[in-house]
Amino acid sequence: MSKFEPEQFMANPDSGVFEKLKKDDLMALGKHLSLDVRTAMKVEEVRSVVSQHLVKEGVLNEPVFLTPASSSDGPDLSEKYKYEFELKKLEFEREERERERERERQRDEREEREREKARELELRRLELEHALELKKLELAGGSVEGHPGTSRSSSFDITKHIRLVPPFQEQDVDKYFLHFEKVAENLKWPKEHWALLIQCVLTGKAQEIYTQLSLEQASNYDTVKEVILKGYELVPEAY
Repeated sequence: MSKFEPEQFMANPDSGVFEKLKKDDLMALGKHLSLDVRTAMKVEEVRSVVSQHLVKEGVLNEPVFLTPASSSDGPDLSEKYKYEFELKKLEFEREERERERERERQRDEREEREREKARELELRRLELEHALELKKLELAGGSVEGHPGTSRSSSFDITKHIRLVPPFQEQDVDKYFLHFEKVAENLKWPKEHWALLIQCVLTGKAQEIYTQLSLEQASNYDTVKEVILKGYELVPEAY
């Protein structure tokens, strides 16, 4: 009789062949499948472990049990093993359902945390935009009343210049600030409006950092620049 080869069996699985496997063959097959089979286990215990795995993986279409003809321990053992297998199968299915429910619960909690964080960031962004708009109106109104027609800042219409602000570049944050400042100076934008202009184009991590600032910080361009550069772990002294 040829030696049992687990690789050949897995290439052409057969329920009839499986039922006739002896303990050594079952052990070899179990180890080939990386299953927890030990020499101290009884032959039908090994058979049950391997059988459950093969059924679960769809290798065998239905549970395999020791038939009376192949059992040396008596005709009633096949029903016993069948009963034990069904119990183990039910237990496995129950545990799998519990694991799935736990995965769903963790996924729902994670998604809810992400939604809550997004809501908070959006609310913070809206609050800052509103506060900065009020600040802009306050500055414009004060300049007009105090020195009508003499303040360049009071006549500065941010909405007409937003489209000229360079798009934010997360890959080169340091170079972006240098580029923005050159554009702002060339176009003679009042520096008190730089923070409001640049916040319109911030994206990604920089936008998230900006929304965490206080109104006073968010209104100061140098502060905004410093905090964002630190957020990207760039060396402030270089700028």
